[in-house]
Amino acid sequence: MLLCPETSTAQTDEEYDEIVVSANIAGIGNYDVPAIIKNDTAYLAIASLFDILNIKNNTSKTLDSVSGFFINLDSTYLFDYARNVIVKNKLINTLKPGSLFKSETGMYASAEVFNTYFGLNCQYNMRTLSVKITSKAELPAIREARLAFLRKNIAKLKNDQTADTVLKNAYSLFHFGTFDWSVVSNQLVDGPTDTRINLGLGGILAGGETILLANFSPSQKINWKQQFYQWRLINNDARTVKQVQLGKIIVPTTASIFAPIVGAHISNISTLVKRSFSTYTVSNYTEPGWTVELYVNNVLIDYKKADANGFYTFEVPLVYGSSAVKLRFFGPFGEERSREEAINIPFNLLAPNLFEYSISSGLVEDDSNTIFTKVNMNYGITKRLTVGSGVEYLTSVKSGNFMPYVNTSFRIGKSLLASGEYSYGVRSRGVLNYRTPSNAQFEVSYTHFEKGQLAVNTQVTQERRAVIGLPLRLRKLSMFSQITVNQSWLATTRFLNTEWLMSGFVYGMDVNVSTYGIFYDNLKPNVYSNFSVAFRVPFALQLRSQLQYRYNTGEVISIKESLEKNTGNNLFAGVFYEQNLTSKITNIGLQFRYNFRFAQVGVSSMKNNKRISVLESARGSVVFDKKTNYAGTSNIISIGRSGISIAPFLDINCNGIKDPDEPKVSGLKFSLNGGNIMPEGKDTIIRIMNLEPNNKYFLELNKFSFDNISWQIKKLTYSIETEGNKLKYVPIPVAVVGEVNGNVYMNKNGVSRGQGQIYVCIYKDNALVTKILSEPDGYFSYIGLPPGTYTAMLDSVQMEKINKQASSPRNFTIKAGKEGDLVDGLEFTVSAIDTNIIGMKVDNAIADDTVARQQTAVVVKDDTVAKQQTIVAVKDEAAPVKLTTTTIAKDKITGQVFAKNRKRFYPQGSIYVHLYKGDLPVKRVLTKADGYFSFTDVEAGDYTVKVDEAQLQKINILASQPVSIGINDTTSSEDIRFLLIYNEMPFDIHYMDGNVVLHSEDTIQGMKGIGISIYKRNKLIKKLRTRSDGSFSIPYLAKGEYTIDIDRTQLQSMGYEATALVRFRIDGTTKTNFSLLFSVYRHNDKVNK
Repeated sequence: MLLCPETSTAQTDEEYDEIVVSANIAGIGNYDVPAIIKNDTAYLAIASLFDILNIKNNTSKTLDSVSGFFINLDSTYLFDYARNVIVKNKLINTLKPGSLFKSETGMYASAEVFNTYFGLNCQYNMRTLSVKITSKAELPAIREARLAFLRKNIAKLKNDQTADTVLKNAYSLFHFGTFDWSVVSNQLVDGPTDTRINLGLGGILAGGETILLANFSPSQKINWKQQFYQWRLINNDARTVKQVQLGKIIVPTTASIFAPIVGAHISNISTLVKRSFSTYTVSNYTEPGWTVELYVNNVLIDYKKADANGFYTFEVPLVYGSSAVKLRFFGPFGEERSREEAINIPFNLLAPNLFEYSISSGLVEDDSNTIFTKVNMNYGITKRLTVGSGVEYLTSVKSGNFMPYVNTSFRIGKSLLASGEYSYGVRSRGVLNYRTPSNAQFEVSYTHFEKGQLAVNTQVTQERRAVIGLPLRLRKLSMFSQITVNQSWLATTRFLNTEWLMSGFVYGMDVNVSTYGIFYDNLKPNVYSNFSVAFRVPFALQLRSQLQYRYNTGEVISIKESLEKNTGNNLFAGVFYEQNLTSKITNIGLQFRYNFRFAQVGVSSMKNNKRISVLESARGSVVFDKKTNYAGTSNIISIGRSGISIAPFLDINCNGIKDPDEPKVSGLKFSLNGGNIMPEGKDTIIRIMNLEPNNKYFLELNKFSFDNISWQIKKLTYSIETEGNKLKYVPIPVAVVGEVNGNVYMNKNGVSRGQGQIYVCIYKDNALVTKILSEPDGYFSYIGLPPGTYTAMLDSVQMEKINKQASSPRNFTIKAGKEGDLVDGLEFTVSAIDTNIIGMKVDNAIADDTVARQQTAVVVKDDTVAKQQTIVAVKDEAAPVKLTTTTIAKDKITGQVFAKNRKRFYPQGSIYVHLYKGDLPVKRVLTKADGYFSFTDVEAGDYTVKVDEAQLQKINILASQPVSIGINDTTSSEDIRFLLIYNEMPFDIHYMDGNVVLHSEDTIQGMKGIGISIYKRNKLIKKLRTRSDGSFSIPYLAKGEYTIDIDRTQLQSMGYEATALVRFRIDGTTKTNFSLLFSVYRHNDKVNK
């Protein structure tokens, strides 16, 4: 097919090209915009461009004016074609002649008009058929895109993303989900053997997560206090009670409890990970007019322009934990500055007006069966202040078993946090924490224990603690230093513990130095250091050297050397030697650990002086899923964890439910914020393991997962709440949709041509499904229709606006199937409102068009027939030839234009054909997609028919000579065929066409509905399907490397195979037209041929 812009004709005598350009709009991306090219001037469709930019516009019924407002309601405008003016803000501005253009479907304006009156700088590139649009003002569409991007980032930061589908907990009555096991055996040569066995069961009972853990040794009696059992019901959507626990409960206590607690626990605290907290205001001054960007944890949250005084302000969303807030400043001449600060939000600081409580009660499994009860409450008063109170009751505390308490947390400024607690009769405690913008951290705390208290098992009466943490980063040095000082008072003495830790990387070596000091009253201090250095040696080994040195005596306490090898995440092996010089003990050991898919096993052996011991260990788990008949093994624990089973299937009837006859499908691509993805099994189900239970995960599907363009994923995002000890089943329906295409023609004075910018409406059950905008040559296409019966018709509202009438609606059916369905060949005609004349002409045109198509089929089917036609040479010997056949019909001239490529002939659309009477032009028509053209209502006389030389010259194509024809009163007709041939051309935009044909015995026929994929540098850029005759076309190919391939999966399912894929390059020197031929054979036929 022809490699050039699709062309059209207007209501004027001047010629113009109607095309679609790719508009690159800064801030929102690329869009297709209708355009007119006339006298080397580019005109953009006003309404289409303003619709993309979300600028209010209204087109008059006569299509000669467009009005609305630009960004602000006060900034009104009016394009007036009749007067050639634009009224902007009530001021009339006369435009240069030719600044506006009016076509059958709307108004166009030159790039100069958009730039002068709207600040839209439009730079048109003729070679790439693209226009770059920039604006100093923030257009509505750009503002909406910016806000949507920022809202998405904020939602991701808060873990509060909006999903197409939300899957909540199902609360099963019973489900057996996981089984954990582990065995550890230690043998001492010539000594005893100790073996420990741990078994666990996890599932769901009465909607609650249930865990049973058994821990025992064959050589000892079972200790029931060491066994664990718990039932937990979680409902994070409830308001009053979110958690209920029965069995062994784990509760933070003030008093010292050294035995398990069996009882119950209820609370309204959500198990979801706390992310969102509140906001705080950042405001300051910079240079006037500078752009300021706000980042939180390296995620762009907002950006603004400083005012005339350089002032800016932001509302910063805060999340729990440490948030790194960064401000970047950009000047008008490329200047750049930045500033960072850290904000720490502790998890005990609640959002304003949030109330949390928890109630726990049970029996302590000690010898006295102690009764325990605790009630705890916290309330966020402001975003800086949280207060709490409660009571703890323990019958075994002799000094006072009733222990009420109060606590508070307060944030001072951005980085100073203060918290305090007072427990009656037990203790009082306070903590101050400060973090600098450079991440240096300072913390001091003080604890005072009441005299005679017995709740906390300690002899300390007072405790003071100070911590200083300092990061250090240089060119080849990254270190962290922390100093901890802990001072304790006892009844008769006091002592001081200090620790100085330095850890990091120095010239590629892992270095750690830890120094400890213990200072007692009236005793000598004990100060010693542990030195450790690890570095890589040949054969991917790691050598680690350790030394312990005591400063008091100036002696080395011990040394240790180890050599280790890690191979990925599966194998670990090591050998070590350790010598304690003080105790005269020598240890030599070997270690080995390997991670199989079903278990982790390890063996180690150590010689301690003359004693030898061997330790063997193994652990693993089994996960069961009744829904998908799955039993899988793992080398990590699975009890108390969650998972997701993603099950994509072909939704052939598009009802969103998997029916028995709908197959599973593989190849789904996705992303999930967590978990370990297991390899896709034979059942095509993708399983993600090791997820946090009762937490929300955000699943994003890739809509380009499948090569078949009929397989489409309608819902791309899922919010999934996981359940403990269970694989959450997530069915993914992949809808199999159909495609419809056709052409829209404009009938003007009996001449039909392809018409762009016409809306084709698709209805189902009287409801609008979609609206399709025709391309410049009138072609329209849409893929995404579920199986069913549809009605296609032209937009009646648009027809009323342009004062035209449309041909009758067309009914069609999309059939259900694994490969989708294709309905092509729908044709609509737009004409003036005159039913008597137009109806007759349309009928004649259809009848004659049928004849022309039949004649064309004879010529194209067999090259031999074409060669036998009358041949008339052109002046240039290297130029193409003209093929003619002669039949007769009254007052009508018909014909067809062909392109020749590799000894084959292809009908050629979008070519102007002129009718001359003598030297005077009479009419001009545009060939249809099948190359057919016709002149009607031709009076008697002598005429000349020729192809538009100016159009062909632009694209460096030659045509056969003009044809002279005589029309008289005799019933006769002249059917003309023109032949085009392509020269070398330095253009960047090319056109590709091709055919897919099936070779069967001695026949060759086109294959309908076969998928074609176009790749540019291995990236998929377009998918399409062949038409009913097996043909396909790819317009507007820019410079680059391309690969064209046929859907081989589809062919394989049909029992066929095809010739190899095609790779080629467009560099501005190749031919303007490419024609491809994919030959398809049955598996056995190809071998024989």
